[in-house]
Amino acid sequence: MAINVGEMRHEIKLLRRLTSQDSAGNNMNTWGVACALRAAVKDVGGREFYEAAAHQLQNTVTFTLRWHAGLTGDMRLVFQGAVYEIIEINHLGYRRDFMRIKARMIQGEEARYGEL
Repeated sequence: MAINVGEMRHEIKLLRRLTSQDSAGNNMNTWGVACALRAAVKDVGGREFYEAAAHQLQNTVTFTLRWHAGLTGDMRLVFQGAVYEIIEINHLGYRRDFMRIKARMIQGEEARYGEL
């Protein structure tokens, strides 16, 4: 599979869930930056739909990047200020050189990830 590394010019940040406790002992989840990487970005598609009488937009994007061993499906990523949840990780034959991530943009309150 030929991959043009020159297309990997976009910076993405991988976010990892961080759990802490507040003063009352309640668990609080936040998102922190695990690392920054370069990736090629390709728009898979956008779809508008109506759910519960609210107009929403769903964007799915494919990110191609060099192999990253620490990447897991429970992480999120940030691209151009938008937060994406990982739908699928394709290891491209487990050759450990490149991988593809299919991700969906998160909108609304869940998109907050804190200060970078």
